[in-house]
Amino acid sequence: MGSVRIFQPLEVQTIAATLLAGLLIYWVFSALSSAVFHPLAKFPGPKLSAASDWWLVYHEWFLGKSLTDILFDLHRIYGMVIQFQLIILLLSPRPFQ
Repeated sequence: MGSVRIFQPLEVQTIAATLLAGLLIYWVFSALSSAVFHPLAKFPGPKLSAASDWWLVYHEWFLGKSLTDILFDLHRIYGMVIQFQLIILLLSPRPFQ
Protein backbone atom coordinates (compact mmCIF):
# COMPACT_ATOMS: atom_id res chain seq x y z
CA MET A 1 0.00 0.00 0.00
CA GLY A 2 1.40 3.42 -0.99
CA SER A 3 1.90 6.34 1.29
CA VAL A 4 -0.82 8.97 1.39
CA ARG A 5 0.23 12.62 1.27
CA ILE A 6 -1.96 14.80 3.43
CA PHE A 7 -0.26 18.11 2.65
CA GLN A 8 0.86 19.26 -0.75
CA PRO A 9 4.20 21.06 -0.91
CA LEU A 10 3.81 24.82 -1.29
CA GLU A 11 5.62 26.82 -3.89
CA VAL A 12 7.88 29.69 -2.91
CA GLN A 13 5.75 32.17 -4.88
CA THR A 14 2.63 31.13 -2.97
CA ILE A 15 4.34 31.58 0.39
CA ALA A 16 5.80 34.97 -0.64
CA ALA A 17 2.45 36.21 -1.96
CA THR A 18 0.68 35.12 1.21
CA LEU A 19 3.23 36.85 3.45
CA LEU A 20 3.08 40.02 1.35
CA ALA A 21 -0.72 40.07 1.44
CA GLY A 22 -0.68 39.55 5.20
CA LEU A 23 1.81 42.39 5.67
CA LEU A 24 -0.27 44.71 3.49
CA ILE A 25 -3.44 43.88 5.42
CA TYR A 26 -1.61 44.50 8.70
CA TRP A 27 -0.37 47.92 7.51
CA VAL A 28 -3.83 48.96 6.31
CA PHE A 29 -5.58 47.97 9.54
CA SER A 30 -2.82 49.50 11.66
CA ALA A 31 -3.09 52.81 9.81
CA LEU A 32 -6.88 52.74 9.98
CA SER A 33 -6.93 52.04 13.70
CA SER A 34 -4.35 54.75 14.34
CA ALA A 35 -6.17 57.41 12.34
CA VAL A 36 -9.74 56.58 13.33
CA PHE A 37 -9.97 54.61 16.57
CA HIS A 38 -7.07 56.01 18.60
CA PRO A 39 -8.12 58.18 21.60
CA LEU A 40 -6.28 61.18 20.12
CA ALA A 41 -8.06 60.84 16.76
CA LYS A 42 -10.73 63.30 17.91
CA PHE A 43 -8.22 66.17 17.77
CA PRO A 44 -7.84 68.04 14.47
CA GLY A 45 -4.90 67.36 12.22
CA PRO A 46 -3.98 65.47 9.08
CA LYS A 47 -5.18 61.87 9.32
CA LEU A 48 -2.33 60.59 7.16
CA SER A 49 0.10 62.03 9.69
CA ALA A 50 -1.61 60.04 12.43
CA ALA A 51 -1.60 56.89 10.32
CA SER A 52 2.05 56.80 9.27
CA ASP A 53 5.39 58.53 9.64
CA TRP A 54 5.82 58.42 5.86
CA TRP A 55 3.61 61.51 5.63
CA LEU A 56 6.38 63.57 7.21
CA VAL A 57 9.03 61.98 4.98
CA TYR A 58 6.98 62.94 1.93
CA HIS A 59 6.62 66.57 3.03
CA GLU A 60 10.27 66.99 4.01
CA TRP A 61 12.00 65.09 1.21
CA PHE A 62 9.73 65.39 -1.79
CA LEU A 63 8.05 68.75 -1.16
CA GLY A 64 11.19 70.28 0.36
CA LYS A 65 9.51 71.78 3.43
CA SER A 66 11.18 72.09 6.80
CA LEU A 67 9.53 70.74 9.93
CA THR A 68 9.03 74.28 11.21
CA ASP A 69 7.17 75.30 8.05
CA ILE A 70 5.05 72.16 8.18
CA LEU A 71 4.04 72.77 11.80
CA PHE A 72 3.33 76.45 11.14
CA ASP A 73 1.07 75.50 8.21
CA LEU A 74 -0.72 72.86 10.29
CA HIS A 75 -1.43 75.37 13.09
CA ARG A 76 -2.68 77.86 10.53
CA ILE A 77 -5.03 75.27 8.98
CA TYR A 78 -6.25 73.35 12.05
CA GLY A 79 -5.98 75.86 14.92
CA MET A 80 -4.17 75.99 18.23
CA VAL A 81 -4.33 72.26 19.07
CA ILE A 82 -3.37 69.66 16.45
CA GLN A 83 -2.59 65.98 16.42
CA PHE A 84 0.74 65.43 14.72
CA GLN A 85 1.72 61.81 14.18
CA LEU A 86 0.11 59.14 16.32
CA ILE A 87 0.77 60.18 19.91
CA ILE A 88 1.83 63.83 19.61
CA LEU A 89 -0.44 66.76 20.36
CA LEU A 90 0.99 70.16 19.52
CA LEU A 91 -0.25 73.21 21.37
CA SER A 92 0.20 76.76 20.16
CA PRO A 93 0.24 79.62 22.66
CA ARG A 94 -1.52 81.89 20.17
CA PRO A 95 -3.59 81.44 17.03
CA PHE A 96 -1.73 81.75 13.73
CA GLN A 97 -3.00 83.97 10.96
